[in-house]
Amino acid sequence: MYSFSPHTRAESAKINQNFTDLSTGDADVDGNSLNLVKAEMFLSCIHSGLIWSQVSGLNGAMTTGVAHILDSTGKMKRTIASAIVSKAFTASKDTYVDLKSDGTIVYIEVANNATTGMTLTTDAVRLAKVVTSGVAITSIVQYGSDPLKNELAPKSPKRIRFNQCHLASGSNVGGGSTTTSITNGVVTVYPFDQAVEEVYDPNSLHSITTNNSRITVKESGIYKITASVYWPDNTTGVRILELIRSGTAIGSARSASDANGRSAQNATTVVPVTAGQYIEVSLYQNSGGNLTPTMVNLSVELVQ
Repeated sequence: MYSFSPHTRAESAKINQNFTDLSTGDADVDGNSLNLVKAEMFLSCIHSGLIWSQVSGLNGAMTTGVAHILDSTGKMKRTIASAIVSKAFTASKDTYVDLKSDGTIVYIEVANNATTGMTLTTDAVRLAKVVTSGVAITSIVQYGSDPLKNELAPKSPKRIRFNQCHLASGSNVGGGSTTTSITNGVVTVYPFDQAVEEVYDPNSLHSITTNNSRITVKESGIYKITASVYWPDNTTGVRILELIRSGTAIGSARSASDANGRSAQNATTVVPVTAGQYIEVSLYQNSGGNLTPTMVNLSVELVQ
């Protein structure tokens, strides 16, 4: 970038060069490279779309979408890929699908369950792993990583922030609410039925009126799931907290009340969750009477 002193004549060529540098990302007002700044702040990621699905048999399809790809020159390029109506995959293979910064799709075939040979294409982001048997596609994976630790369909920071939900029940948390009593000897899937309990839910993953115990995921990926409960003072029995994914336990915490009758529990897990699956927390106690927790929290956060 050229600098100019006040009240002096500036050469038009230098002025034009400054505008060119700004428009191309070669420099900002401080003379730094905007592309370098973007490359240092972000990794290659999927902004939208580019979702693969099975059509029939060995044929798959991909939606149109946008990716930001860090190329070998250190520049972050915005790449738009057209939809693929039907792609025939080779039988009995693991096929890794890469999108290059010029919009080209590359298919890398290796043997089923191979641990080598799937090197990421230069100037590309890895979209998916498509697994086939002798006659059909058996699975499509678009989260996690491959055996070489290349991320599959890495999400943009905006998508990660958008796919979170934090629920908090209790007078001392969130906006302040009334907690639900847990019946003695009965496993209770905890309901979050008050608006103030939706501490953070930008993507409407939770409803206070319909299935209000659930956080329903809209995007497949790896999620961090956390729940906690603080029980009232009671010296009798055990306390159990379970994390549930679409009806199946995926994490738990179990304890007995201490001599002072106090009991707090927390459980955290990181697991894959597919679009449409839901997360709940269940509570159990056998103190001999009903107990009303002081607070209950449930959080779901997209990690990758």
